[in-house]
Amino acid sequence: SNVDGFTPVIIGVVQGTRGGQVTTDGQFVRYQPLPGFVGTDLFQYEVRVSPTLVRTESVSVRVDFVFDNPVAIDDSFDAIVNSQPLSL
Repeated sequence: SNVDGFTPVIIGVVQGTRGGQVTTDGQFVRYQPLPGFVGTDLFQYEVRVSPTLVRTESVSVRVDFVFDNPVAIDDSFDAIVNSQPLSL
């Protein structure tokens, strides 16, 4: 709470400019970038800091590349007996 005993509450969010999903539970703001997104995204949130005052805050988020482990899939190949070697 602040000096007046008022507990600030997040009352709204504006979605990211590059497609990121922004949510709030009133206490925290959460940001989730689009799958595969790398770069900078911007979003805003509104917080009630007193019974009569709402502030808008801006956030810049830098999303870096993260290597995801490859996903194996089943493959099949047909080969002729005693033919040239296959390169897979």
